[in-house]
Amino acid sequence: MESKTDLFEENISIITPSTFDKEAEGSISVLTSRNFDIDIMDLYQKELFKTPVYKAEDHIEIHFELQGVANYTSTFNQDLETLSGRYSFFYKPAVEGDINFSPINEKRKAVGIELSVDYLKSVFGGDMDILGDFWKNIISQKEDCWIENGFIDAYLANLIYQIQDCKYEGVIKSIFLKSKVNELLAYIVSQKRNEEYSYHISKKDMEQLYYACELIKNNFENPLTLKELSIKIGMSESKFKRDFKTLFGMTAFQYLLEQRMQKGKQLLLESDYNIAEISDIVGYKNPTHFTFAFKKFYNRLPSDFKL
Repeated sequence: MESKTDLFEENISIITPSTFDKEAEGSISVLTSRNFDIDIMDLYQKELFKTPVYKAEDHIEIHFELQGVANYTSTFNQDLETLSGRYSFFYKPAVEGDINFSPINEKRKAVGIELSVDYLKSVFGGDMDILGDFWKNIISQKEDCWIENGFIDAYLANLIYQIQDCKYEGVIKSIFLKSKVNELLAYIVSQKRNEEYSYHISKKDMEQLYYACELIKNNFENPLTLKELSIKIGMSESKFKRDFKTLFGMTAFQYLLEQRMQKGKQLLLESDYNIAEISDIVGYKNPTHFTFAFKKFYNRLPSDFKL
């Protein structure tokens, strides 16, 4: 049975224009428990601004920038920038500096999950070798960014959405959120280990493959062919296909489909566009084709998400 200290306390702050000197408005939800804290930010940023941060103890965090950019400038340690659509998993023995948020006149959505050392031990059953040098650096209180600007794929995005949209209360909420954070950790660690095992892919090639992902995401309406993608990143087509599948566990076409579905779902939930307009935005000229692909991907119709 969950003890009282396992339950989440929720504090929702409504950010008005006066809160940050008219720099942002929206809401910040803070869910706190004994084992980890979850910060959920949904803001409209009106101006560039920075906020001071300070914590004189271990800080382990997985930070997801769903929309926007966060730049941590440290007073005495390493700086860290997390880009839009990316996440960073890092450890700092102490935090002191400023966080800058951008860009202006756009929405900023982010989720930060701060983990305790004891919680990590409990999740991995004491088998901390699974975290490699990252765990060794935590124990020795040596600053480390284990994952910097990893891609938020559809699987991660869905987990984050479930955390954001949790409707449960009390002990059920605690059980649900703990299970989702555990699943998120398992997925991230598994992906990281798979990437490390892709030893035959050089760091330079990995960077080019991540660039290919950006090209795919930015060309929904007129998708680049495999030949065009391989030329743009400077690889042969056969090497591109092989290394992309090895690194990401899917083909470039599957990645395109995943990103289209993820963007479509986001627009269904957050915009006033109708289904025909959304299908066009994500690259489907025929709404029926979008509906068919969406139903196959999520096992639900687009209309189920349109409130």
